Amino acid sequence: MRLTFTAVTLLGFCKTQTRSKADFSSSLSPNVMKAMGWSDIPEWLTGAQPEGDLSATLLEVVPKEAELRKHAFDLTVSRLHKFEIVRLELEGKQGKGHRMELRFTAQFNDPDGARKLESFMATIGEGKCSVTVSYTKQETLPGVDPQQTELRAEAVGAAQD
Repeated sequence: MRLTFTAVTLLGFCKTQTRSKADFSSSLSPNVMKAMGWSDIPEWLTGAQPEGDLSATLLEVVPKEAELRKHAFDLTVSRLHKFEIVRLELEGKQGKGHRMELRFTAQFNDPDGARKLESFMATIGEGKCSVTVSYTKQETLPGVDPQQTELRAEAVGAAQD
């Protein structure tokens, strides 16, 4: 199966002897929410960590601007996880609007992954791109309703305990 994240920015990456990961942010689209089985986001939500973990195989990164598409690349990955939804104020519209951003981590096992990501960051910077992930659909466990996905949410102005 394939899932496309839009308006994606590469936030950073890390490669050590034991693991390699890349952090991304993207817009929160209805297609992603449906594919992940997440419920609608309430208006009062300021942040959430929705459940989800994709057993992925390939990440295709394509810059949004036509002139930069020659810098597109594929990355062999094993997993997408650590999903987080963040509410951000619109630039120049303080108190008058917001947008929801999705952040996630991709674990990669591509031997040239760090080189590809570094080159991408150097040429594209904070430019937007689309990321399409190929993943294996995971089976639902018996007795678990896939529609019952909970968000651990923080309410705007929630009382502190």
